[in-house]
Amino acid sequence: MANLNKVFLIGNLTRDPESRQLPRGGTVCNFGMAINRTVTLASGEQREDVCYVDLSAFGRSAEVIQQYCRKGSPLFVEGRLQYEQWDDRETGKKRSRLSVTVERQQLLGGLAQQGGYPAQQPAGYQGTSAVPYQAPPYGQAAPGYGQVAPNYGGQAAPGYGQPAPSYGQAPPPAAGRPPVYNPPAGANMPAFKPLPEQSDTSAEIEAEDADNVVDDLPF
Repeated sequence: MANLNKVFLIGNLTRDPESRQLPRGGTVCNFGMAINRTVTLASGEQREDVCYVDLSAFGRSAEVIQQYCRKGSPLFVEGRLQYEQWDDRETGKKRSRLSVTVERQQLLGGLAQQGGYPAQQPAGYQGTSAVPYQAPPYGQAAPGYGQVAPNYGGQAAPGYGQPAPSYGQAPPPAAGRPPVYNPPAGANMPAFKPLPEQSDTSAEIEAEDADNVVDDLPF
């Protein structure tokens, strides 16, 4: 049969955290929390029921709690139950208690909102800004995969690094097309001289050849 030892607590510290160095190295931070809950009596009266819990944090969790938490600080804790036994030095009797070993903590309240402790965010997917989709006009097929969709209802957007054309100016010519010359406003167009008219000499040559033909007919 599977076992589970998991505790989730949200409450306030009952005293300032106390840290000390362990003989084998490392840091342990001991503190207490009070967890309130509302209890409704048989008479309908409501009262606050307080549960006091002793907690111990180690390593990085101990450093964070010691640095940023004080008496009355709100805190969220995730951990496990720990059963402790020891001999009382005064009476010599064995004593025991249940405490919580902190595995993960999250600061709450004003300190967390002011950015006192940098929140750790998992390295996940970073989304990019999506390009709004424009549906094609009615009766036209949508572009296939890998094809650039046409810009319906306007001119094509300028490429990366190219300034957009200002109002009243024509967009730059597309690649592979010769530029169209547009004279500036108010400029005079150069006058073109008509070519001299050429006389049709073909009819004169045919008439001259007809006069030089010898008439060989007998009549």
